Amino acid sequence: MFKKILLSTLLLCGCVAFHASGENIFSARAKSAAPRKQLYNDKKSAADAILRSLANRNTDLLWLMLDPATQREAIEECGSAEKAQADLKKYIFENNAHLMDKIKLLYKDPQSRKNLIETFCSTPDALVKINGQWYLGEGFGKVMEKLKAQPALPDQSSKEAVCQTFAESIISNDMNKFFAIIPPELQKKILAESNNDMALVLKSLQTGFQSGITEETRQTVKKIMADPELKKVYIDNLVKLANERKAFVYTNGKWYLDTTKFDD
Repeated sequence: MFKKILLSTLLLCGCVAFHASGENIFSARAKSAAPRKQLYNDKKSAADAILRSLANRNTDLLWLMLDPATQREAIEECGSAEKAQADLKKYIFENNAHLMDKIKLLYKDPQSRKNLIETFCSTPDALVKINGQWYLGEGFGKVMEKLKAQPALPDQSSKEAVCQTFAESIISNDMNKFFAIIPPELQKKILAESNNDMALVLKSLQTGFQSGITEETRQTVKKIMADPELKKVYIDNLVKLANERKAFVYTNGKWYLDTTKFDD
């Protein structure tokens, strides 16, 4: 029963919702939920708490965002609060690791976090109000489907991370990812030269990649990145080279890589 409740409430894996005896389980719980100690009396703070719990894989916080009646049902079904939270951790975090990683990167970026919260609050029934407090609602799955479809932000948390993103853009030919790690001032210059036509920018970058990076090189990088030991050596050497060429730019809490420095 608890698994069905989770899959209905936190629809992360697919588009099939489970319903309890034809009755909306959220409406039924709303009649009996009791106040909680942790207060989330506005939608934005509740949405932020849920997103923070997902980004940090914080089972305790996510558990708080389930209304009391759901918690009681889970405990009754699983035999203890510890077992119920273990199941919550399994079904949400462990079974959706890739999506959680994506949410973590989105949440770390201030503007993306703001957009996530707005998306959450504007999605019908993503949150439900019970006794003046906001909890997870049956529309939460719709939010997760939107996040699954949203392009992932590159990891720019460190020099190593941005170098890894660069390598990944080579492997996947992902020009959006490559453009994202170009320093902001250089981005503005490139856009200005292309009359702010992003499609033209991506096409030009693609042409540059195709002429400068052979398929053999791409496959070699792919093999290196698939081997943990070789990957570490490769990234370390790339960081060393970028340091020597002064190719790193740090601004607004993010690392960028100016690959034009490698041409010097």
